[in-house]
Amino acid sequence: MTTAADAELEFYEDFFLSKDLEPYPVQEEAFNHIFAGRSVLVTVPTGTGKTMMAKAGIKLALAMGRTAIYTTPLRALTEEKFRELCEDFGEDNVGFATGDYKVNPEAPVQVLVAEILWNRIYGSKDRKPADIIIMDEGHYFNDPERGYVWEQSIIGLHPDAQLVILSATVGYPEAFCQWVRITRGVPLELVRSDERKVPLQHVYREDYLVDTVKALFANGEYPALIFSFGRVLCFERARLLRSCPRFVTKEEQAEIMKRAESVLLPVGQGPEFEKLLQHGIGVHHAGVLPAYRRLVEELTADRLLKFVVTTETIAAGINLPAKRVVFPSLKKVIKKKGRLLYPAEYHQMAGRAGRPQFDTEGIAITLGPEEVIQEFRKEIRDLKKRGSAMVDEARIKQKYYSKARTDAKARNDVTWGPEEHTKLVEGEPAQLQSQTRITAEQILAIGLPDLAQEALPGQVVLAEEAQKRAEQEARLAAEAAEDEGAEGEDEGGEDDAAPAPKAAPVVAAPRPPPPMPTLPVKTSEHDDPKLRRLDIATVIEHLLMAPNKRYELHRRLAMITANLQALGVLDEHGRQIDGWMIKDIRGMDGPFVWFALTKRELEPLQIRELVELLVDHDTIQRVFDRREADKRRQWILQRLRERRRENPLLTFEDIEEEYWAEHPRELSFAEQIHQDMLSKVPHPELHGGKVQKKIWATMEDEDLTFMDYVQKEELGMEEGSLFTYLARIMKSARSLNEVWNHEALTQMEAKIRNRLAAIDERVLEGLW
Repeated sequence: MTTAADAELEFYEDFFLSKDLEPYPVQEEAFNHIFAGRSVLVTVPTGTGKTMMAKAGIKLALAMGRTAIYTTPLRALTEEKFRELCEDFGEDNVGFATGDYKVNPEAPVQVLVAEILWNRIYGSKDRKPADIIIMDEGHYFNDPERGYVWEQSIIGLHPDAQLVILSATVGYPEAFCQWVRITRGVPLELVRSDERKVPLQHVYREDYLVDTVKALFANGEYPALIFSFGRVLCFERARLLRSCPRFVTKEEQAEIMKRAESVLLPVGQGPEFEKLLQHGIGVHHAGVLPAYRRLVEELTADRLLKFVVTTETIAAGINLPAKRVVFPSLKKVIKKKGRLLYPAEYHQMAGRAGRPQFDTEGIAITLGPEEVIQEFRKEIRDLKKRGSAMVDEARIKQKYYSKARTDAKARNDVTWGPEEHTKLVEGEPAQLQSQTRITAEQILAIGLPDLAQEALPGQVVLAEEAQKRAEQEARLAAEAAEDEGAEGEDEGGEDDAAPAPKAAPVVAAPRPPPPMPTLPVKTSEHDDPKLRRLDIATVIEHLLMAPNKRYELHRRLAMITANLQALGVLDEHGRQIDGWMIKDIRGMDGPFVWFALTKRELEPLQIRELVELLVDHDTIQRVFDRREADKRRQWILQRLRERRRENPLLTFEDIEEEYWAEHPRELSFAEQIHQDMLSKVPHPELHGGKVQKKIWATMEDEDLTFMDYVQKEELGMEEGSLFTYLARIMKSARSLNEVWNHEALTQMEAKIRNRLAAIDERVLEGLW
């Protein structure tokens, strides 16, 4: 019988000795824990061989006749790892699953997207989904959209399962290990290292971007990533770099155009992309079509593109390291407010510098603010021209940096200099923290305690709040009645004595939220963690967050529960009695979807309306919202100018009321259903934020291709965002069809897929 020691020897032979390689010390430390059957968190810099640690766990499982799950948060990364593991362990031993796609589901090793693991854990709480669970890209625990999947999977994972978490460098990992130990009742060993295989140097330069790029190219320091925090800014900087001599030879240019010919379109961003690629420059951000982004990644990996101007998206989950990384600015603008990068953001991007297979070191270059550089260079140059014997350049530079900080502060803005750069470099990476947001789907999938036996902590708080509101309303009503009575006495009474002044109401000082009662974690008499009660209230109690945030989640849980009871989905015990499809609806408002699909007879066009109401996309919506706001503002200003001739005292707000009176917006059928549902629940605010969109409806009704619509709506800078929006519509139609089979949804998915396939053939392969 094969032992763990035998498996470890075979592993070293297969992956190191036979290839004349040696493991890094941090890898050996991780291997020791894994082959000993211990759960472990590995937190190391990018390029330190985390994947090999995952393969150690898989080798152990296969050698011992056990099962393993390898999971990542991103579908593209999951596909990449599936192909790699098939090569290493054989196709018969490795399976693959996403939400709608499965390969070899009975194989002992399964490569899954994170949501599938979550489903398996909470679909069968009394047994482990596999003997060994490997979570790659564990730092996605901090991702606002996907982090809850990691966290709740760890909370719900059976204590008998061995857990291996592989993460980039994170702050205070000891606290995370302690949380896992308390939550699972199983120790989580820590393996950490800050040492990179390729050392990383951080440099601050007082130079212009164009000059920096020219120097990098002249010295062969490429490919380089140039991080720019804004989509428009990416193209502006890419155009600026075209002022440099070409970065590619004629042979390289011919190869680039050969590969790009079948990808780039003759309209939209295509023509400009072609000019940039011919120069050896790429652009990469979410507003770029996926096919274009993939082309840039491939050309850069093959060293054909020398410089890629990109937002931080390329630093998240895309395996594209570079020789150098350049930061023209350390400032981000979020909702029109500037802030400096956080240390965690900086290190995530800077860590892309240095390719293990090519480079002996990586360099992250931060450039000073151009306006500051321009000013101090001018003064230094002028002083030298005048023949000054002593020019204190350091003092002059400090003067202009200080002035820039003062000016920025006066504008409620930020700027940066050498000191800010040093703080970023020395700053601690982000600590892992809870990103869980409780939803109806999670509540129904995980379950509630018996509400007839014990109240949810949030229900107690809501009851107290309701009682306070009732008392306040009663007090105000009594005061109003008292005032009316006093007025009546003054008018009809014979006593002319002045009434005694009424005491001012006593306003209670605000107090902190009441402490949330700690739920008993029910276990056996031997305190066996396997028998721990696992309902949604217990999950909240174990989340890795501050007490005040946990308080808000308990409150939200109680509100959602009340809504589900009002809709007839839950009974008084908290047991589900209707709405069975809700727990299978992801990324949408499940209770509203169920209400809309089951309470009304919907025509095909109304179903189309419903899907576009459900799917949100901030970027695309902002484009149309801004245009609508501009049109409304122009109408109001024009009317205001006309009306002020008669009445100079009219205000903008007065005319705005007239605008809405003359331009009422009729609710769509889907919006009417939404309003109907809101009237039936005690907490309608939980189901707000829906905006009726007509993007796909317009494309279908006017028979527009993807690029027709781009040109019609002037969305040249947002082709990628439009593609993503339509892909979400397509996937939402498919998801709804799985829980509520309807021909209209089948046709909708097929039509959108065909539209998108004309732009990216991978859509037909089911990769979206």
